This record gives sequence, C-alpha cells and structure tokens, in this order.
Amino acid sequence: MNDKNKHYQDLFNKKKYSELIFLLESSKSYKNLSAGELNLLGITKLKIKKDKKNILEVLEYFESGFLKEKTTEASINCLQNFLNLTADLFSISEEEIDMQKAISYYERAIENIIPNYNLLNAAKRIYWRLSEIEKVILTLSQMATRKIDMSANCSYFFSKNYVYDWKQKDFLEYSQHIQSILPDLKLNKLEIKKNEKIKLGFLSSDLKSKHSVTYFLKSVLLNYDKSKFEIYLYLNHDESKSDETTEILKKLVEKSYFINNLDDIRVIQLIRNQSIDIIFDLMGATSDSRPVLFKNKIAPIQISWIGYCNTMGLTEGNYLIADANLIKKNEEILYSEKIIYMPNIWNCHTGFDFEKKYSQRPSLKNNFITFGSFNNFSKINQNVIEVWSKILKDVKNSKLILKPSGKSDFTRLKNLFNKNGVLDSVVFYKKIKSTENHLNLYNEIDIALDTFPYNGVTTTFEALWMGVPVLTMKGFNFNSRCGESINKNLNLEHLISENNSDYINKAIKLSANTEKLDDIRNYIDRNVRHSPLFNGPDFSNKFFDILEKIYMGHNK
Repeated sequence: MNDKNKHYQDLFNKKKYSELIFLLESSKSYKNLSAGELNLLGITKLKIKKDKKNILEVLEYFESGFLKEKTTEASINCLQNFLNLTADLFSISEEEIDMQKAISYYERAIENIIPNYNLLNAAKRIYWRLSEIEKVILTLSQMATRKIDMSANCSYFFSKNYVYDWKQKDFLEYSQHIQSILPDLKLNKLEIKKNEKIKLGFLSSDLKSKHSVTYFLKSVLLNYDKSKFEIYLYLNHDESKSDETTEILKKLVEKSYFINNLDDIRVIQLIRNQSIDIIFDLMGATSDSRPVLFKNKIAPIQISWIGYCNTMGLTEGNYLIADANLIKKNEEILYSEKIIYMPNIWNCHTGFDFEKKYSQRPSLKNNFITFGSFNNFSKINQNVIEVWSKILKDVKNSKLILKPSGKSDFTRLKNLFNKNGVLDSVVFYKKIKSTENHLNLYNEIDIALDTFPYNGVTTTFEALWMGVPVLTMKGFNFNSRCGESINKNLNLEHLISENNSDYINKAIKLSANTEKLDDIRNYIDRNVRHSPLFNGPDFSNKFFDILEKIYMGHNK
C-alpha cells in the first residue's frame, strides 16, 4: 500500500469521512480513480448517507471499479459491493434497478476467477431476487464448501425443497450433516425445575410485518388456558423493526425478549434461567435460523412447528408437529424428530379482520377463466410453468394472474412463459402492501393453482378464505403435501392431483364445468370458516391437550 492509500485508509479508520470524500473527489475525476479508490469512495459515501439518490451514485462507483480492472482483488470487492447494493436497492425501489446486468457481471467475472465466499453470497442474493432457484442452490453449495457456515448450509438445505432432485432420505441425511457440524458449546447439563404452570417459549425471527407465521401462532396465543400455561416470546429480529404485528403478539403472552443481539451462549443462559418447559422453533432452516440453540438444549422439550415443514436432523429430544396427511407412519424413520400428529391439520389460521362477502366467479363477467397463484416466485419452477402453460393453451382465452409474496424480478418467468408460447395470457402484479387489497385480488380468480413440489400454505389458506378453490398436487414428504392436507381438511380431495397429467386434466375439466365450479365455490364459502383450517378454539384445545400430555410424560 503506497503512502497515499495509507493516508486514505487512515482517514477512513478515524471516521473522517467528509475529508476522505473531498480528497478522492477533488484529486481527479472519479472515472480515473483506481478500483480500490472507487471502492473506498463508495463505502465512505454510504457511511454518511443511504438515501436512494446517494445509493444510485455509489452503484456507479462500484460498477466503474469492477469494469476498470475486472479480475484484481480491488475490482472483485467492487463487484461484491455492486451486487449487494443492487439487492438492497431493489428492496427499496424496483425502478432503475437492472438485476440482469448485475448478475451478468458476476457470471462474466467467474469465467476468470474462483469466487470467494463473500462474492458468492452477494450473487446468491441477486439470484434469489431473480427467482433463479437452481442457481441459488448451486451458489449455496459452493458457499457451503468454502467454510463451515451454518447459514449457508441451512439455506442450501432449505432451498432443496423447491426442486425434485432430493427424496426425503436425502433431506434426512443432509440434516444429519448439519447436526454433525453444529458446535457443541460444552455447557452444563440442562437443569429441570418444577414450575407452577407449564412454561412455553416460541422462538422466531419473523414475528413482525404480518409474516405468514404470525397468523398461525396467533391462533394458539388467542386460545389458551392462562391458569395452566405461561407463554414467552423470543424475538430474533432487531427491536427497531418491530411493528403493530409484534406489539399485538407481545400483548398475548407473559413476557417477550429480543435476542438477536445476544450470542448463542447468552441466549441459552437466558432461556434456561427462565426454566422454559417446552420451546418451539418457528424457523427451522428458514429465515435467520439459530439451530445451535436447539443443539445445545434450551428446554427439556423442543418442538419444530410451522416455520419449516421438514426435518432438522436434531436428536436432542426434538418433536415435529405434523398430521396424518403429511407424514405416513411408515415414513417416520425419515425424520429425526418424534412426530406429533395433530388430529386434523398441523396448523390453523386466524383468518382476517374484515367482512368477506360472497363473490361470484369472475368468469361470469369476463367470459373467460382466470387462474391465479400468489406464491413466492421461486416456487414456480420450470416443471410448474410447463404444466400451467399447457392449461392456458387448452383452456380457450384463459388468463393466469401471478403476484409474488415479496419483491421479485419478473424476467425469468416472462422468458419461460414466452418460450412456452403463452406470455400474452399471463398478467403480473407487483407485491401489494395492503392486506385487504391483496386479498381482494382473489376476487379476480376463478381457480387458484398451487405450486409443486413446494406447495403454498398461507396463500392456500388465503384463497380458500376468499372462496377460491385451489388445485394442488400430491407430494412425497411433509413439505410437498401441505396442499393435500389443507384440501383434505375441507373435504376437497377431488382437487388433489396424482401427477402432471391429472393436474392439467382437472384444471381443464373444472374450467369447462362451470356449474360444478360454482358448487365448489359455494361449498367453500359456506364451510371454510368453521373447518379445521380456521377454527382456532378447537385447534388450540387439541394443541394444548397434546402439549400437556407430552409434558406429563416427560415429568413422570
């Protein structure tokens, strides 16, 4: 490092950001700066301000730094920052963000270099935004081999649920691999104390922003016997990101703790000191999961529920809540946990706080059938697109409405639908922030189409709440059978397909038989709110009865 660069770095370390920016910008045109200088200028400007205008300017610095040198360490740092900032900016505003350009730079770079962990992680973030799930999986597999990293291993493991190349035994084997590399913190043996009430803890990173998990958790928090149970929430998100959803849930329980800033040992000590009897992992391999906590025993009884619909490979006395539609008795050996079978369905939705009036099928006014899916775009794999495309071709003048569950780039899906010759039949919506407006969009759909092998869960509950039938596909494990269980619990077995051909035929026949379609929609409207899908009190009674029996069995 020469004297000039040492001086720049010294100013940065001393947080003299304004002086450093002045020197870099006034010494010469920024386009003549080296990749290292451009990278430092961009990072420094972000330290001062992170508004949209400033971010767009900094993106230009990082882009110029990469293109200037392309394979040097400094230019690769510029590329990494360019990718990360592109992903960040896409979360703020989809306009002016060229995701395809960002990833093309990365794919051009790796023709000449071996990507390091941080660069792979930045590329993974872009691939997720583009819903390029196969490339996400490839990138995560490379990350997992670069270093022993729980986040990369769990994300790789989780992402395999989107595709068909693993059987359930593969999920079990990889989950056991994750268990083998989780650190044993060598803590003292968990002490079990007798409490006046059964203490339950729920741990999650997602108890905010009307996240899907909150609707299912709230169902049990609204309906429990406070004379028997005492409930605690452990919130693994930044307190500053809490919102109305968080506050509503906090008011339903005894106490809540923010744990995201605590290391694993401190969290374990906190929960152990509160003598929690049963702890629920509501994340599994998703979100900002913390499997190390459960590996090192934070409660005598540890249960996985609603956040991740598959095994986690942990053997520390864990349970997994499911139902008989999801895991067959002869399949229990493919899950490391002991299976808790709910009598009807594995979870229950609270429903929504506004009046839903019966809505006639939109094809009565449109004179054409409208299909729809509001699932995460990563669940819409090539196989799904081919099946849906055949339906659109065979059902004359039909339309398909797609809306992602989060912010997503539409390019991949548009290209694939175009390749299948049906792009003109597909209508894309961006994410709708208002829950009521989002739900009202179901009034434009005659028949909802489920994704496979990764089924929708919340979106299926939503569609049925709004009176829209959901066509789903039979699966091979917990995660891929969620649609089956939901439909079976509403006595809609005839909307469960055996395979691709059956799925297509069912969609075509139901589209042609509008009298039957009306009967199904009327049936759903009359029965869904009282079914196991939304009957919170009944589900909760069974839920807490099972917990009490498990607790008593552990404390004999």
